[in-house]
Amino acid sequence: MVFVTHDQDEALTMSDRVAVFDDGRIQQIDKPATLYERPANQFVANFIGETNMLPARVIGREGDSAQLEMDTGAVVQATVTGPLIQGSHAVLSVRPERLTINATESHSNSMNAKLVETIYHGASAKMIFELEKGHRLTAQLGAGNPMVAMTAGTNAQIAFNAKGALVFGVESNTQETG
Repeated sequence: MVFVTHDQDEALTMSDRVAVFDDGRIQQIDKPATLYERPANQFVANFIGETNMLPARVIGREGDSAQLEMDTGAVVQATVTGPLIQGSHAVLSVRPERLTINATESHSNSMNAKLVETIYHGASAKMIFELEKGHRLTAQLGAGNPMVAMTAGTNAQIAFNAKGALVFGVESNTQETG
């Protein structure tokens, strides 16, 4: 049976497999969890759920891990999704719930940021941060997390696990899978 919907929650909860289209072209057909956790390209990552996308430059690669230099100068690791060329421009994608906030300690895979706003949602809170070069990141934390009490203007370290972040080559929107 085939269902057609524009409601992402409906598609992810009711389906064994989901097809994501862009301009009439299939971008990815997969299980809902795979679409969310391992999108084939930037379009799918942005279309399914919420994600942070930041410009980066590839400075190294080893296996399924890439080393990226962010425009802030921070060097981070992320999971490779497809072909990458050293020195090329890329996009780092990390979901809001994959970010951790630390007010004082610097970790690997972290960036300096300033809290702009906290939006309380009951069981969770979205925290909007601004990086040194003006890019914004959204973090989603449980309402009981003590970091939710931070006030706007507070400096913090935003960190993530390399396995929970993806890197896309800038041309990855043309990739099709099936």
